[in-house]
Amino acid sequence: MASERAFVHKNVSCIEDDKYPCTEITSCVFDPTCQRLACAFGDHRVLILSENSNSNNSIQEWDRNILTVYPQSLSSFLSSQAIIIQVDWNADGSLLAAGDFNGLFFVFSATNGNLLSFTNVSSKLTNIHWNRKGSHNLLLVSCENGTVEVWHLSEQTPLLVQNFVHHTSSVRDIKWLTKETFASCALDGSIFVCRIGNEETLYSLFTEHPIMSIRYSVKQDALAFFSYDKNVKFWLLDQDYIREWEGHSKGIYAICLKESDDSNLLASGGADQTVRIWNIDSSLCQSQQILRGHEFLIVALSFSQNGSYLASADSNGIVIVWSTEKWLSLFVHQCYGTILDTNSLQWNSKSTKLVVANQSNKIGIIECKSSDEMPLLKRE
Repeated sequence: MASERAFVHKNVSCIEDDKYPCTEITSCVFDPTCQRLACAFGDHRVLILSENSNSNNSIQEWDRNILTVYPQSLSSFLSSQAIIIQVDWNADGSLLAAGDFNGLFFVFSATNGNLLSFTNVSSKLTNIHWNRKGSHNLLLVSCENGTVEVWHLSEQTPLLVQNFVHHTSSVRDIKWLTKETFASCALDGSIFVCRIGNEETLYSLFTEHPIMSIRYSVKQDALAFFSYDKNVKFWLLDQDYIREWEGHSKGIYAICLKESDDSNLLASGGADQTVRIWNIDSSLCQSQQILRGHEFLIVALSFSQNGSYLASADSNGIVIVWSTEKWLSLFVHQCYGTILDTNSLQWNSKSTKLVVANQSNKIGIIECKSSDEMPLLKRE
């Protein structure tokens, strides 16, 4: 009989240096192999934790490598706001990109951690995402001035493929939809779907309120999004039709979709301290489940890759792991620092580890282990 699964929490100390004290953790992402974890910090550095042969798969015993983000030649570019805001691995885990608030992105070799290149974009950077749908070398970058750029990074010098100037204000989220198309949303209330090589947009949507986050359903060819109001929106692209789901009594601050192509579940959370589960296949505009357990604003949600778990986090640093089979709370933990936003929870591809980015000098790791790996389990 298979052993039972349960969760434990570990805090991993970050860079502890008197000269450069560690500030908040702004982004944490597992690589595709689940053997490395990249973390970006508010003190301009990137840390990679790598599994070693003696680690027994415990993150606390992984090797550490501090990447040199800013070589001396970049001193003229830097300011007091030169904060690494996001890191992302490419599809095969060979490259790591890091973007900073100044409008620079850096590309590192995942083999040795060497800085391969750094490049200026058109404005302050807000997001970076590698294309995992086809090319391993295409990087999507969004900016504060409303611009979205596509870069090709197969050579030492990054090549700007195309510059998309459709939004009129800061781009808040970007998502690759296929190997050639992507979606972006902005504070001006717009969403655009674009294709590389085309000057005009494929689809466009304009609303009265800022759009903060988008999620793509492959099965429905649709984008879920929210605008800090009470309703979840679901835009069916080929039909140019928007469905709205009502249920939250206050504004929404986080959404997520199950990542599989046949997924039919969407989760939303917000200021009413509830998580609501929606069936995107259903014509009913009612939540299928209401999860209660938080006492503060819900800022982040994340389904595990295998679809078995949903993680939710609130502004007070409470993280809850839920079973998607019976929608029961499996694990509750209080993190050291405030959790930042909807991108602060990241599962690895094996659905065995959840990393929590927060405003402290410790990385929060929640691990799913079998009962024979744990002599004693304490619920936190």
